[in-house]
Order: sequence, then C-alpha cells, then structure tokens
Amino acid sequence: MRIILSRVNLPALLLFVLLLCSGLFADSSDQHRLDEGAFAIFYAPEDANTAQVIAGLLRHHGPRLETFFGLKIPGTARIVIARSREEFRAFGGEGLPEWAAAVYLPAQKTVLVKNPTWAGSLASLENDLVHELSHLFIDIKFSAFPLPLWYNEGLAKYLSGEQLDMIRSLTLSNAAYTGHLVPLDQIEQLIRFHRVKAELAYIESLSALLFFKEMIGGEAQWRQFHDLAATKGWEAALQESRDIDGYYFEAMWIQHIEEEYRWMVVLNLDNLIWISLVLVLLLGFALSRLRNRRKVRRWEREEEDAFSDTSGMVE
Repeated sequence: MRIILSRVNLPALLLFVLLLCSGLFADSSDQHRLDEGAFAIFYAPEDANTAQVIAGLLRHHGPRLETFFGLKIPGTARIVIARSREEFRAFGGEGLPEWAAAVYLPAQKTVLVKNPTWAGSLASLENDLVHELSHLFIDIKFSAFPLPLWYNEGLAKYLSGEQLDMIRSLTLSNAAYTGHLVPLDQIEQLIRFHRVKAELAYIESLSALLFFKEMIGGEAQWRQFHDLAATKGWEAALQESRDIDGYYFEAMWIQHIEEEYRWMVVLNLDNLIWISLVLVLLLGFALSRLRNRRKVRRWEREEEDAFSDTSGMVE
C-alpha cells in the first residue's frame, strides 16, 4: 500500500522525522540500524533476526527490481520494522486503514513493515516487503507523471509474485456478474475502502494489469511503454502506443472478464445451492422412475408365471 501523508497524518510525520533526526533509530541502545545496499533497516534489538531476513530479501529482490525498472535508488531508502501494532499505526498515521499489512511512505522514502512475530509469517513478510519495494521503485520511476493507483497496485502485486488463483478469479467473476466491480478510477480512494472492497480493488488491479500486459505485447514492449509513461504520462503513453484512452481500456478489460470468467458464475455459493437442489430433484425423479420400471417388470414376470401355472392346470 502506498500512502501519501495528508494533514491528518502530519503528527505521525513529525514524530517520524524527530525520531530519525534524534538518532533514536540508529544510535540508541533501544534501536539498531542495518545497512544493506541503498537501504537502511531500523529495528529493535529483539527484531535482529527479522532484520537479517529482510537484508537477505533485499539482496535477492533488489537487483530484479532494478533491472525491471531500469534504475537504481538514489540516496538511502529506509525500512522500519514495527515492533507492535501501536507502533505500526503511529508511524503509518491516522489515515492508515486497519487492513493495511505494510506501508510505503513516499515523503520519507520509507517502507514500514510488521514483524512476523506478532503479525503474519515470513512468507507474508516477503510478499509485503516486495510489494512495498515495488511502490518505492514505481514512485522513483514515475515521479514526474504518477501512474493511476490501480496500475500502481496491480504492478506491485505482479512484481511480488501474486497470481489470479481460483479464489480471486471467483471473486472477480461474482463482482462482474452482480454488477459490483469497482470502477478503476475509483480505486484512487483505496485508502478509504473497507476490507472487503479493498480486497476486490486489489484483485481488479492485478487482473487489469495482467490484461494490459497481454494487450501491450511482450516484455520489451511493456518496458518501452513504461519508459514512455514515465516521460509523457500514462494516458499519453496509452494513446500513443495503442491509440485508446483509459476508459476504452477499462471497457475492454470488463468485456474480457465477462468472457473469460462467465463459466465461474456457477461456482457462486447461491448458484451452487440452487444447482444442487435441481440435481437432487432430478436424481430423485430418475431413481423414482427406475424403481417404477423395476416394479412394472416384476409385475409382468409375476403375471407371466401365473399364466404359465394356470395353463399347466388346464392341460
């Protein structure tokens, strides 16, 4: 999640800056600092192992992100490991939604993550860290012309290795079928969404990003588009590369969802219940007919046997 601190977040920003300027993060016995390339990791002594894990993740994913975006981070970026839920919310600010797993703060060029000892796991830490690092690189790459938030979030999801699995695809299908898709331009208000709507917005962002990637062509064409968007803006790059605008792209994407996931509507829980009831009724009808046929055949055999016995007595 990428958050631009507003006035309601100003106290958190001032607290954060004061902590950094006072050297609390780096020099006191209560906070330690670990440097890894262009990153400074700030952590409490009890989080030393987590800091080492993050350093390893930076060594692994950093070069990949640098290659993808074609840039290196200028200066030093910060990664702060929040030791508690209260500390996470204090640094994240009042506008931080309760469902946020990690945060990128552009003004401070800082990634804020939760310690997996009190939230999530090492696997979720890796996913959250790479997601927020992607926001950092996106923020640097597209500083002159920011990307639409849905594209920003979708790209961060993609680079952190997330996929449209069956559950996400079913969620997308149900939203399209019931007319509850969140318009892509409304995802700009993501920070104000409740958890369920936010989850749908993230799924839509990834889906639209993957559809865009397929539409634009191969990896080379995609990176050319990003270079163009970085210098001219996303809408201008879309117009120049595909001769369409954002609204037309969204219409294409919605049509793609309706065609690609139409069959998944039957997996909706309500639909499954009705389909199951119909199948039970059909099965009951079939079994009833089968039993009736067996009865008729038994009666026919009994009549034939009775007729044979009667014929023998007459002779």
